[in-house]
Amino acid sequence: MVNTLFLTYVGASLPLLLLFTI
Repeated sequence: MVNTLFLTYVGASLPLLLLFTI
């Protein structure tokens, strides 16, 4: 369950990081 929450957090943060780097 914690692993799923971690994956969703990473999945949500990656696009934001890409937007900030661009």
